[in-house]
Amino acid sequence: MEGLLKPYQVQVHSCLSGIKAIEAIKAAPYDLIFMDHLMPEMDGIVAAQKIRELAKENYGLNSLPIIALSANALIGAGEMFIKNGMDDFLSKPIDTMRLDSILLKWIPADKWKEFVEKETDNNSESKIKIAIDGINIDKALSFANGSKENYIKTLSVFHRDGLLKIDEIQKTLEAKNLQLYIIYVHALKSASANIGADNVSEIAKRLEEAGKQGDVSFIEVHNAFLISEFNALLINIGDALSDIKKDAQDITGDLDALKPELYSLQTALDKFDYTNIEKGIDILHKYANDAVVGKKIEELLRYILTGNDDKAIVLIESIIITINRRNPS
Repeated sequence: MEGLLKPYQVQVHSCLSGIKAIEAIKAAPYDLIFMDHLMPEMDGIVAAQKIRELAKENYGLNSLPIIALSANALIGAGEMFIKNGMDDFLSKPIDTMRLDSILLKWIPADKWKEFVEKETDNNSESKIKIAIDGINIDKALSFANGSKENYIKTLSVFHRDGLLKIDEIQKTLEAKNLQLYIIYVHALKSASANIGADNVSEIAKRLEEAGKQGDVSFIEVHNAFLISEFNALLINIGDALSDIKKDAQDITGDLDALKPELYSLQTALDKFDYTNIEKGIDILHKYANDAVVGKKIEELLRYILTGNDDKAIVLIESIIITINRRNPS
């Protein structure tokens, strides 16, 4: 969802579980919530009920739009979610036109701000070459309204999350936690379909179905194939993103300009200020390929994504020291 929402210039906060989402609503009010049905620790319906209670208690919000996300697109699925407390339903893989209508319907009119979108240089966008083994690019671009730039943003988020998820899937199976395994492969099935990675999506779908049927033997035999294909896909995506950035001659900017942003991010992490954390994440991405601090920036992004705030705060100090040594000020 994060990648698909980027073009709307909204502030996005992603949570890895229903419990994390409940903690987030305690810290700040939200205009709209997209709630996955299947999540670790607590399903989306239960989480949505608790969030509504907290929103009313903490912020006096009598209504908070919560949109169900599910790969279950069967007739009646939407009605089932609405009956159980959701306001609307968005099936996966996500159709961007349907997403657009959801946002227009549920975000209050006074929250929308007019902005002048940079005119896309058709020649510039046409120069972006995307060819990735294991991905149906034409299908993927249809989910991004034909915009290569929007698709690349979605692809970057998938790659970042995938590097974490590949280990989680394996560890969950090793721990014999079948329910959590089902949730993770379900998420991979949908996310892969959204970027056009049909092969990985289909493998994940079969393993999800096997999990629901309790066929552990099938999973134990075929999970290694999923991990292998998923890992190969992430490598291909990583290589493609690197090539795209090189072709675009992405200039990260002055490292001294990054220092105040790092201090602000450090404060935001310490205060659980999710709005400014999201702003900081956007800025960090611009420096992820920097020769001096790029690797540390990537590590910092992983810490923030997984909720390791203490490690993130310590690493920020290390990055600032590195910048000072490189560019004394």
